[in-house]
Amino acid sequence: MADYDRDYSEERYGSFGGQKILEKENQHHRNILEDLGAEQGDTILELGSNDALLSEYLSDTYEMHAADLEKNALLKARENERSSQQYQVDAHNLPFQEDSFDYVIMPRMLHLDAVNEPEVLEEAARVADKGMAFDSFSRFSGRAFYNPVMHKINDRMPESTLSSKMEIAGSGPVDGWLDDIDYRDADMFSDFFIPFGVYKKSDNERWVNFAHGLNEVSEELGKTDLPDLNSVIYTSVELLG
Repeated sequence: MADYDRDYSEERYGSFGGQKILEKENQHHRNILEDLGAEQGDTILELGSNDALLSEYLSDTYEMHAADLEKNALLKARENERSSQQYQVDAHNLPFQEDSFDYVIMPRMLHLDAVNEPEVLEEAARVADKGMAFDSFSRFSGRAFYNPVMHKINDRMPESTLSSKMEIAGSGPVDGWLDDIDYRDADMFSDFFIPFGVYKKSDNERWVNFAHGLNEVSEELGKTDLPDLNSVIYTSVELLG
């Protein structure tokens, strides 16, 4: 996978806008886990964790395990005690037995150019007992076009892949990525009508709150009806036990 600047958290979340985005992303994953039926003390693998800010946020409820390809990010997670365990892994070949964790969550990972989505999801389903969740860019997300351009300018930046949502709301996952996985149900919703890159580095509270407020409204109006007008598609999968 791409070896890009791993001062990722400060770059992404260091501003007022970045903090608002982090809060929203974290709350989405808490809601997703609750909707999947996760209970206090369940074991959660955060795959593609970077330095495990999400694990830190969820650790008040769940036993969090952080996994990433980048060693330095995991060392930072360990130094700050953000998760119970840290693992350096290739997501395509996880070193865990079947059903090692109750749930696997994969935030901000399936847009990377080096990721084979079906392979990663099949591995995640293998090691998850009850369910898993991931997010990806919608077909016409501005981020899906921005990342390849930035990758050409600086090859340490990740290059994104495109995804799309099934036409029938709630009928299944994006682009047939789960075709080889046994699952009971998959649910999806959209977010970030205004791409977060527009305000993630801003410290102008008035602008950030305005843009963030529009995203809140679009989320309520467009969880199933406006997939391609939103930047991010969140998918949660209830696995067959």
